[in-house]
Parts: sequence; C-alpha cells; structure tokens
Amino acid sequence: VNECTRIYHGTMISKWFALILSAVLMLLCVFDIDAADVAIYAGCGIANRLLYPFFHANILHCVFNVYCLLSLVFLSHNTLKQFIVAYIIAVLFPIDSYLQFSDSMELYTVGLSGVLFVMLGRFGMFVPRFWFYQLCAWLYLIVGLFIPQMNGILHLHCYIAGIIWGILTKPF
Repeated sequence: VNECTRIYHGTMISKWFALILSAVLMLLCVFDIDAADVAIYAGCGIANRLLYPFFHANILHCVFNVYCLLSLVFLSHNTLKQFIVAYIIAVLFPIDSYLQFSDSMELYTVGLSGVLFVMLGRFGMFVPRFWFYQLCAWLYLIVGLFIPQMNGILHLHCYIAGIIWGILTKPF
C-alpha cells in the first residue's frame, strides 16, 4: 500500500506540473518576445539554453507542444523527475557542432519539442508495439528534416538521446 501511495502521489504531482506548465507556456505566447532574446543559436548564452523550451514561435506551435506534453504525462504516466531529466538532456544540445549539417540551424530555435522528443525516445523503449512505434517516430523525424523552419536536427538528436536513456533505464 505504501508503494502504491507513493506512485499515485508521484503521478498526480507530474500531472499538476504538466497542467501548470501548459498554462504558463500558453500565457508566454501572449507576450511579444524577440526570438533572439530566448532562442538557441550558434554562440548563444547559457540563459538562452535554459529558456528556449518555454517560448514558441507562435500559438499553433505552442498548442502542438502542449498537446504532446499532456499526452505524454497523462497517457504514459511520465513523472516530474523524468521531465526534468529530459529538459536537462535537451538544453545540453551541442548546437555549434551541428551547424555544418543543417541550414535550419542558422535560424533561431525555440519550443518544447526537444524536451518532448527526449521523452518520446525514452517512452518508445517501453511500448508493447515497439517496431510500429519506432517506424512511426523515425518516419516523422525524417520528414521533419525536410520541413523548412523546423529544427529536425534537434529533434533527431533529442530522440536518439531519449532512446539511449530508455535503454539505460529499461530493466533486463
């Protein structure tokens, strides 16, 4: 009973956190903030690395990320601790080393999708239909590499980091 209570409280905390974070993300879309002040780009400062997941290019971008966040938390029972680890992995993205591979890296990058792709990569290691999940995820990642204004390299990097995290935490 004690372990069940601990798990229940942990998932309730993560669900409330996701709801509050979603409201904050939507509220931040209302403010007219210059992308250069909060985005990651080659040579950006540490503050930009820490802030870029919380700002979005437009309201539609924010809505898609919020929907994915809430789906991950409510349907797959990701915890607050897992979200924090995903956030740390996403903000440590080595942006300067990827400049040679993508023209889109010259643009500013904002949004929660890096964090979400880390969580999706980890989650993919625990799904019952593993190969179907991976096929869908990789198809989306490959298509995303060719969509202008989308940082497909960041998504790919974060997804692979999430898979590695999932492999390291998956019980044998």
